[in-house]
Amino acid sequence: MGRSEKRELENRLTVIAEHLLKLTYWLTEKEGNAQGWRSTVVEQRRQVQRLLKESPSLRRLIPEIWIDCYQAAREDTVRKYQISADLFPIESPFTLAEILDSDYLP
Repeated sequence: MGRSEKRELENRLTVIAEHLLKLTYWLTEKEGNAQGWRSTVVEQRRQVQRLLKESPSLRRLIPEIWIDCYQAAREDTVRKYQISADLFPIESPFTLAEILDSDYLP
């Protein structure tokens, strides 16, 4: 497992978290954007599964890096869209199982 693979995993988990946050909590924008957000989650999960298949040792890192990925997603979303941080929970409302579950979409 290389650093670039770990970085890619972190980036993809962060994108998944960002879009799940928007789907779950940013209800004023959900109607017009939900399809694109869901599509992004599906594709990022597909890429995470590809990474885990190519480098199974990455799987053990997910619990370690998830908290930071969630925090980055929360901060990035607040900054990018200039919305209140109060919109999103401080701690992840999503379990690791939900993050990786291809059938889970809010």
